[in-house]
Amino acid sequence: MTLNRPKVLNALNQRTWQDLRAAFEDARDDATVRGIILTGAGDKAFIAGADISEIAHITAVDAEQSSRYGQDVLTLSKISASR
Repeated sequence: MTLNRPKVLNALNQRTWQDLRAAFEDARDDATVRGIILTGAGDKAFIAGADISEIAHITAVDAEQSSRYGQDVLTLSKISASR
Protein backbone atom coordinates (compact mmCIF):
# COMPACT_ATOMS: atom_id res chain seq x y z
CA MET A 1 0.00 0.00 0.00
CA THR A 2 1.38 3.40 -0.97
CA LEU A 3 0.38 6.65 0.70
CA ASN A 4 0.16 8.92 -2.32
CA ARG A 5 0.21 12.50 -1.07
CA PRO A 6 3.79 13.53 -1.90
CA LYS A 7 2.96 17.24 -2.21
CA VAL A 8 2.19 17.28 1.53
CA LEU A 9 4.88 14.71 2.42
CA ASN A 10 2.19 12.02 2.79
CA ALA A 11 0.61 13.79 5.76
CA LEU A 12 -2.24 11.79 7.25
CA ASN A 13 -5.65 13.37 6.75
CA GLN A 14 -9.02 11.83 7.62
CA ARG A 15 -9.44 10.24 4.18
CA THR A 16 -6.00 8.62 4.44
CA TRP A 17 -6.82 7.22 7.87
CA GLN A 18 -10.07 5.78 6.48
CA ASP A 19 -8.18 4.16 3.59
CA LEU A 20 -5.61 2.69 5.98
CA ARG A 21 -8.38 1.32 8.20
CA ALA A 22 -10.09 -0.33 5.21
CA ALA A 23 -6.81 -1.90 4.08
CA PHE A 24 -6.01 -3.23 7.57
CA GLU A 25 -9.55 -4.60 7.96
CA ASP A 26 -9.34 -6.29 4.54
CA ALA A 27 -5.98 -7.80 5.48
CA ARG A 28 -7.32 -8.98 8.82
CA ASP A 29 -10.31 -10.66 7.18
CA ASP A 30 -8.37 -12.31 4.33
CA ALA A 31 -6.60 -15.46 5.52
CA THR A 32 -4.32 -15.43 2.46
CA VAL A 33 -2.82 -12.04 3.37
CA ARG A 34 0.31 -12.46 5.44
CA GLY A 35 1.26 -8.80 5.70
CA ILE A 36 1.02 -5.31 4.28
CA ILE A 37 3.97 -3.26 3.10
CA LEU A 38 3.28 0.42 3.67
CA THR A 39 5.28 2.97 1.67
CA GLY A 40 5.07 6.67 0.99
CA ALA A 41 5.11 8.24 -2.48
CA GLY A 42 7.82 10.73 -3.36
CA ASP A 43 11.39 10.94 -2.22
CA LYS A 44 11.20 13.38 0.69
CA ALA A 45 9.17 11.64 3.39
CA PHE A 46 7.53 8.37 4.31
CA ILE A 47 4.84 10.08 6.42
CA ALA A 48 5.13 13.62 7.75
CA GLY A 49 2.56 12.99 10.49
CA ALA A 50 -0.84 14.59 10.88
CA ASP A 51 -2.12 16.90 8.17
CA ILE A 52 -1.87 20.20 10.04
CA SER A 53 -3.91 22.05 7.41
CA GLU A 54 -6.85 19.80 8.25
CA ILE A 55 -6.39 19.91 12.03
CA ALA A 56 -6.08 23.70 12.09
CA HIS A 57 -9.76 24.07 11.26
CA ILE A 58 -11.36 21.71 13.78
CA THR A 59 -12.28 22.00 17.44
CA ALA A 60 -10.26 20.50 20.26
CA VAL A 61 -12.94 17.84 20.75
CA ASP A 62 -12.81 16.92 17.06
CA ALA A 63 -9.01 16.83 17.20
CA GLU A 64 -9.14 14.41 20.12
CA GLN A 65 -11.64 12.20 18.28
CA SER A 66 -9.44 12.26 15.19
CA SER A 67 -6.43 11.28 17.27
CA ARG A 68 -8.32 8.40 18.87
CA TYR A 69 -9.46 7.23 15.43
CA GLY A 70 -5.83 7.18 14.26
CA GLN A 71 -4.80 5.23 17.35
CA ASP A 72 -7.60 2.72 16.71
CA VAL A 73 -6.35 2.25 13.14
CA LEU A 74 -2.81 1.66 14.36
CA THR A 75 -4.08 -0.83 16.94
CA LEU A 76 -5.96 -2.61 14.16
CA SER A 77 -2.73 -2.86 12.15
CA LYS A 78 -1.11 -4.67 15.08
CA ILE A 79 -4.00 -7.11 15.30
CA SER A 80 -3.80 -7.72 11.56
CA ALA A 81 -0.07 -8.33 11.75
CA SER A 82 -0.20 -10.68 14.73
CA ARG A 83 -2.48 -13.36 13.36
